[in-house]
Amino acid sequence: MTTKIRRFLFILLSTSALLATSAAFACKGEGRHGKTPEQRAERFRRSDANKDGFLTKAEVGERRWQRLQAADANKDGKVSLSELEQAKKDGKLRKHGKHGGGKQS
Repeated sequence: MTTKIRRFLFILLSTSALLATSAAFACKGEGRHGKTPEQRAERFRRSDANKDGFLTKAEVGERRWQRLQAADANKDGKVSLSELEQAKKDGKLRKHGKHGGGKQS
């Protein structure tokens, strides 16, 4: 292999590694869909229309409730922020736009 080809390959591989590392650091600390825990908590607060600390089907609508009800650990028809975060941690919430439920126990 000639020196020019080796130099070209070295530069190409180095640039690729740098770009991959940069992308990984750009996403560090972000949850699914690029949301941090603080952003998820803020969305929860905005959705909590009556400010009681819980989300209900009436507050979030049928479509979102279908996803969120998996987080209702005590089956009381409402979801707290802690229930939602635990369900996310446990992988119980299905991804947006997917059919079917989260993890099956």
